[in-house]
Amino acid sequence: MDLRAVVDAGLEQLSKSQAPEPFVLDARGVCVVPVPLPPSVVKLQDQRLLVRVEVADSGAAVSFSTPLAVMRGAAGKEFYRALFYRQRHAGQVSGLSLALQPEDGRQELLLGIYHWLSISPTPEAFVALFKKFTTGVFVLIDEIKEMARRERAVQPLHQGRD
Repeated sequence: MDLRAVVDAGLEQLSKSQAPEPFVLDARGVCVVPVPLPPSVVKLQDQRLLVRVEVADSGAAVSFSTPLAVMRGAAGKEFYRALFYRQRHAGQVSGLSLALQPEDGRQELLLGIYHWLSISPTPEAFVALFKKFTTGVFVLIDEIKEMARRERAVQPLHQGRD
């Protein structure tokens, strides 16, 4: 089973528990999955996390990403330095990475991201990894909240956990 078929089958499994219509990859190999979470777990914008699932054009990898903050203006050198150093240790960022995505020419989004390069992918492994990604994002939300205290250009999208 190729990776795109694995991801579609995994998305179908995820759909059963939370969507009236099945989640499916579009022609570009992308699907945005809303993950509703109650505020008692984590305070999210619109009480949901939007996870973008994207199969690489090569068909060799799938990426998970979600916006965590808006960058308003240029951040200081120390912010970027800390950003790269934090990612060096998987335990500090739940094994995830952070990336910048240009948004509208004036600002960037700070994303939580994970690239899955699987040797023998299965729909069940995809679902398990999707769930690990969403729970790992909680740690990143708290990290971003802390970064925003030190860097005014960082504006978190989510309030995080209390």
